[in-house]
Amino acid sequence: MTMFVRSQDNLAVRSNPKANGHVLTEFEVRSAFGDEVLARVLDEGVIPLASSLCEPSETLRRTRESLGLTAKDVAKRAKLREQEVKDAEDRSRVNPIQNLERLAIVLGLDERILSYSAGANGNDQLAGRLKALREGTLSVNSVSALSEASWVIRTQYRLMKECGRSKSEVLRKFAPSDNYGSPGYPAYKQGYYLANETRKILDLSPDEPITSLRDLCEAIDIAVVQTELSPKIAGATIAVAGERGIVLNINGPNANVWVRRATLAHELAHLFWDSEERLEHITVDDYKSLNSQPARNSDHVEARANAFAIALLAPPVATARRFEAAVSPEEGLSDIMSHFGLSFSAARHHISNCTGKVINVGHIDPLPSDEWTARENSTVDFFPDHRTPFSRRGKFAENVVAALDAEIISEDSAARYLNIDIDSLADRLPSLRGLFPSVRAQ
Repeated sequence: MTMFVRSQDNLAVRSNPKANGHVLTEFEVRSAFGDEVLARVLDEGVIPLASSLCEPSETLRRTRESLGLTAKDVAKRAKLREQEVKDAEDRSRVNPIQNLERLAIVLGLDERILSYSAGANGNDQLAGRLKALREGTLSVNSVSALSEASWVIRTQYRLMKECGRSKSEVLRKFAPSDNYGSPGYPAYKQGYYLANETRKILDLSPDEPITSLRDLCEAIDIAVVQTELSPKIAGATIAVAGERGIVLNINGPNANVWVRRATLAHELAHLFWDSEERLEHITVDDYKSLNSQPARNSDHVEARANAFAIALLAPPVATARRFEAAVSPEEGLSDIMSHFGLSFSAARHHISNCTGKVINVGHIDPLPSDEWTARENSTVDFFPDHRTPFSRRGKFAENVVAALDAEIISEDSAARYLNIDIDSLADRLPSLRGLFPSVRAQ
């Protein structure tokens, strides 16, 4: 198999003694640059890639500034020195391709075509929204983490497609709804209705618990990125390159998988049912808004999403029936928490709304069982290499391994995606394949 090497400015056949940089397969070259470039490099041995003398420095600088980030901010996220970021933005410098790719990933760019295509398929609208949120409530770390998450979402869907897997047809059954309630029909009732419709579309029982919301998302090909955000942020829904994905904060209350399930369910309301205009490329939710009771929330969009989340996880009729069958309010509350996978506050408010009763129960705190935790968190907690960021574990890593096994991407690319070296990749591959049954089956 002919292999290739790309640097900042050039693409070469790997047999060229001067070739140094990122090793690529023929598939990767064709996918990123097209058949004409592939034919040229096979004929000439080495060809220039840069579209102009300004690239990639201009794209990197402009994108960083559009996000409202400093060179120091980006350096911290990319684990580079600030001077290395400044060098990358200096058109007179030739930089290691690894540094350039790290920066592109943090900035949400398509690192494969950096230099070759001005702009590198960046999303100016998303960057603008993140900058506006940065000027409001988002921290620098959250902006850079969400920008990188957009890259994870886009890359995961691309790898899935390149492996010959089409997205689940079930997602086509969801049509955005602009009904956020009206006089006499509050938003929370529409949230309940949409939760019931979602269970029908996904062929779920009308009253049984969803044992793993993460597995459900993966089964219908929804990218869920778990990463570290500021303590106030619960999660976000991102639209990028025609695709939608969800970001979950692993810090703060989401450390409890029952809280994280509610956050994920809330984001699913945005992903399934909000229009492009309403989503505005990204919706960021904080814990405070997620904890507000749907019937008392004046923000109709969030009220609908909150009601959807709790009703999806614990259908109201089934919740009321199960609670009423308990011998005491304390037992009923604890049972609802453990059966449907809800936190104390979420379960108490939901039971009150479903039964019309005030639940005067002091705080009880049954923790999620090991089974609940494992079902929602296994491929994140039990990943074979700690150097791989949380955001690139789970389904993203599964698609990387599948693409490597299909010889779509090189070992070098796989190692870079997982943020490990090639020798470690070889050692970790058996464990990685053991994590992902679909990869073992290929």
